[in-house]
Amino acid sequence: MKMVKAYHISPFTIAYWLGIVGLLFCLINWRSYFMFRWPISVYYEDTDAGGVVYHSNYLKFFERARTEWLRSMGVSQTALLADDIAFVVKHAALDFCKAARFEQNLMVETEVIQLKKASLTFKQRLIDEQGVTYCEADILVACIALSRMRPKAIPLNIAQEFNGGS
Repeated sequence: MKMVKAYHISPFTIAYWLGIVGLLFCLINWRSYFMFRWPISVYYEDTDAGGVVYHSNYLKFFERARTEWLRSMGVSQTALLADDIAFVVKHAALDFCKAARFEQNLMVETEVIQLKKASLTFKQRLIDEQGVTYCEADILVACIALSRMRPKAIPLNIAQEFNGGS
């Protein structure tokens, strides 16, 4: 009869290695956890006489994606306004990489790259299904008290959502 050697692995060893594997998975895939994607269809109204998206409309696409991200987190902008809170764009830097055209179906990827007490910076990209970038932007958004038009701390529940729910 052949003897089978039994190995004993402690629960602590298993937990340690699961933690390492989980950490590596998070490091490799961290963007997918903190990135929001929103589909955009290019309508005739979005284009200029040449049939390509007019440059200022990329800002509209990015604004819609940020709004939908808030909505997906259960944050109502109407409720924010009732609480005297508004998010305003303070700075936007866009890089136009390729012209988007009428009737294209594209995707806006949005992620928070910096979170401060009263502002956050988004990295946003408009891409097609192959991952080709049409436009990318760094957009600094400030949280303000609307009645005073002065900076205000981002509400904790929203800051936590933008920080990955932690």
